[in-house]
Amino acid sequence: MNKSSFHKLIKIKAAKFILYTSHAVKQMISEERMITTNETEDIIDNGNIIEYYPEDKRGASCLIGGRV
Repeated sequence: MNKSSFHKLIKIKAAKFILYTSHAVKQMISEERMITTNETEDIIDNGNIIEYYPEDKRGASCLIGGRV
């Protein structure tokens, strides 16, 4: 699966359900970041895949970046 089709799949899945790990929540609520769940959803919808890991041992994954 290429990056573009993987990003489309992530958008479809994220529209239904997003699981935030404890590590992610800790990073999101740090004083320097203060990232909201709405901002996270906006980045998933409108951001760009910066790094793509199709062979990740837990399943294909990626790093998405953008601005809100």
